[in-house]
Amino acid sequence: MASKLHSFILVFVILVVNSVLEAQAGGIRIRPGSHLPGDASGSNSNHSDITEKSNSSL
Repeated sequence: MASKLHSFILVFVILVVNSVLEAQAGGIRIRPGSHLPGDASGSNSNHSDITEKSNSSL
């Protein structure tokens, strides 16, 4: 019982840390585009730049 709970907590912590690291790596590029809801053309150009930057970085 304790080993199952321990492994579950370990997996949960790994998933949380992984998502936080991904958010820190990609969130800086995504946030400027997401803060422009009214400017449709600007947000579209920003989203295309974001995908190109994230794909090239990966």
